[in-house]
Amino acid sequence: MRHIIILIIFFTLNSCAFKYNSVLVNDNGMSSKSWEDDVFLEYQRDILMAHGNHRYAEKQKKKNISVVAVKITNDSYETMELGKTYRLLADGQPVKVLSPYETASKIKQKKGIYLLYLLMTPINGQNYYNGSSTFIPVGVILGPALTLSNTAKAGKANKMFMNDLVYHSIENKEILPGQTIYGLIAVDNYGFEKLEIQLIH
Repeated sequence: MRHIIILIIFFTLNSCAFKYNSVLVNDNGMSSKSWEDDVFLEYQRDILMAHGNHRYAEKQKKKNISVVAVKITNDSYETMELGKTYRLLADGQPVKVLSPYETASKIKQKKGIYLLYLLMTPINGQNYYNGSSTFIPVGVILGPALTLSNTAKAGKANKMFMNDLVYHSIENKEILPGQTIYGLIAVDNYGFEKLEIQLIH
């Protein structure tokens, strides 16, 4: 029992669910730029880290995914759309842009792990008084409470992350002549050095 208690304490201190901070996509932090003809791409890497979402940032690295804030300005006379009239290159090679749902499913917090808190259920505390002791069912309260609270917190964070990806998605979004759009994309290349835009002729 003693070993189980130590394991549970270690798990509790290191495996709490983490929150998600909504991402603001604007000109701030857009430090990199590329263009072809009259279509311009500006972008910011590490957008998750910049908004304090450290654990989501760590997960994207493990999955070889990079969530990037982008700004695309269309100064041409044609309507632009990702995959139809332009594509993105990472270090000179075409890169896959993941859908919001695919991105969220790969980077999300896994809620099932918090069921391990239920292992605390059998733990009892002891209270000594006048030479006698009574058992206090600490685990019966603490185990389910930690399970429910962490599961709810992880679920809320995952939903907020998904909402950000959907709201800022540039998937199937037309960019009219003279228009500028902002968005969030996820590419299946975490370690790229340069992201570029290329027109499809």
